[in-house]
Amino acid sequence: MDFSSQIVFRTIPLGFAVSGTVGYSHLLWGDPSSKDAFMYGYARGKAKVQSSLFVNSLDLALEVAPIAPLLLVVGHSESHRSKDFSGIDCLNNTCKGRIQRNYFQAAAIYGYGPAFMGGSARITSNNTPGAFKYFYDEAASLIAKSGGDTFREWDAFLGYKIDENQKLGYFANLTEMTGSTESSSTHALFYSYTHGVFNYSGGAGFYQSDLQARSATFFVSAKWVGKKAIGLF
Repeated sequence: MDFSSQIVFRTIPLGFAVSGTVGYSHLLWGDPSSKDAFMYGYARGKAKVQSSLFVNSLDLALEVAPIAPLLLVVGHSESHRSKDFSGIDCLNNTCKGRIQRNYFQAAAIYGYGPAFMGGSARITSNNTPGAFKYFYDEAASLIAKSGGDTFREWDAFLGYKIDENQKLGYFANLTEMTGSTESSSTHALFYSYTHGVFNYSGGAGFYQSDLQARSATFFVSAKWVGKKAIGLF
C-alpha cells in the first residue's frame, strides 16, 4: 500500500489543485532491493482524488510495468466543473458539468550515473454526457469537439542529479486535440528538492496554445509521500 498528497500551482494556464493518491502494488517478478534494482516487474492499482475548488475529479488507473523502467497505464477519470473558466468563451462552448475520460499511457525512464532522461505518450478519449456543444477540457486547457474528442499528449525530459536530494533539468510537453485540431506546447526548466517525506519542485518556461499567445509560465509544487510506491515512477 502507498499513499501521498500534493499541491500544485501554475501561472499560465492559471491553475491550482490539491490531490491525494492511494495505491496498492503487487510484485510480478524480480527483487526491487537487488543490486540491479530495475530488474523487476510489478502491477499497481491506484485512485486519485483532486480538487481545485470549482473542479473536482476522481481518477482510477491500473499500472503495469513488465520491467521497472517501462510503465503501461490504462485509466478512467471523471471531473465535475461548477463554474465557467476565465478567458474561455463559455457561451459557445460547454464549460460546466461532467467530463468523462478514458486513457492509455506508456512511459519510460533511463538513467546513467547522475544523468537521467525519459518521456511518455498518452491518448485520452473524452466526452461530456448530455452536452452537445464544443467543450473546454481543463485537463488539456484546449477546446474539444462536440460529442467527444481524442486528446494526444507527449512529454520528454532530461536532467541531472546534483545529489541524493536535488535534481534539475528540462522538459517539453506537446498536446493536440485531434477533432478540434487545437494544440499547445510547453518548454521549461525545473528544479526538485527532496527532504525526508517531502518533495518541493519549481520551474519556469514558455507556454503557448491556440487559446493562449506565447507567454512565460511559472509553476511550483509540494508533495508529501506517506509511503512510497514500488517502482521508479
